[in-house]
Amino acid sequence: MTVCDFLTEQFEDFNKSYSTINSYRSALSSMLLPVDGYSVGEHPIIARLLKGMFHVRPPEPRYSFTWDVNVLLTFLESWFPLPALELKQLTLKTAALVALVSAQRSQTLSALSIEFMNSTATGTQFVVNSLVKSSRPGKSSLIVSLPAFPENEKLCAHSTLLHYLARTASIRQSLNSSQVFVSYGKPYKVEGLKFSYSLHLTESRTLVRIQT
Repeated sequence: MTVCDFLTEQFEDFNKSYSTINSYRSALSSMLLPVDGYSVGEHPIIARLLKGMFHVRPPEPRYSFTWDVNVLLTFLESWFPLPALELKQLTLKTAALVALVSAQRSQTLSALSIEFMNSTATGTQFVVNSLVKSSRPGKSSLIVSLPAFPENEKLCAHSTLLHYLARTASIRQSLNSSQVFVSYGKPYKVEGLKFSYSLHLTESRTLVRIQT
């Protein structure tokens, strides 16, 4: 079976997406010897084949809809002052603000550790040494930055995080864990924590869901 036959079979018989076929092309290029002076993936025949597949079955957008972040921010502003919040509310607000400011996946948020945290008056930074989806060989550790936002303390991820860490310090100590986020309900735990919390504007409307 030739490379063209293999890619065509995967596309037509197994209904693989263009993105998947393109990944196959890259993998084969890294393993097979050049042909006619071209790497397998860059060979004109393969390039034309992939171009045709792109037009027949173009990649679909990753997200089918978007939501207005201002709606969420307005809602989070109402959860203030921080000392008056229940632990569940504080956890949700902290997770939401950290996710919005850092633009990181929930996997990365779960990997945040106070052992690799540096906090000053201007903000908080984390060094993520764990392997996450964006990790690559030879790539330096991921830095997650949360700058202070004194213009609106109600939406400051930096100050909200510090308050959350102080509130949950005893829980973290009882678990002998340095992980930033812990569960807000008993029995407290950190392993396998997923951000599957929902913030609700009303009982019937879910505003945002943070989950893996």
